[in-house]
Amino acid sequence: MKEEGIFPDLDDEAIDKIVEPEDFRELVEKQIQAGLDEAQKRIFDALNSGVEPNVIKQYENTIGYLNGITDEQLNDETDKGETLRR
Repeated sequence: MKEEGIFPDLDDEAIDKIVEPEDFRELVEKQIQAGLDEAQKRIFDALNSGVEPNVIKQYENTIGYLNGITDEQLNDETDKGETLRR
């Protein structure tokens, strides 16, 4: 699997540690986690912690909105800028 690129981050030490099926499962899980971006990791962790999908969606939408605010919008001296800063 390493040679085929399925586990690109796999090293010989990790291969030597595979003794039980659980060891292989952990290796697969680590590889999956390594391929996730920041938002996907947050969602994965939240789901595994029992957070309801609609709650996760609400928070992700909020994060997306906040990340979309520009410095220009924050520094805007109009009523819109003032409202945003509140």
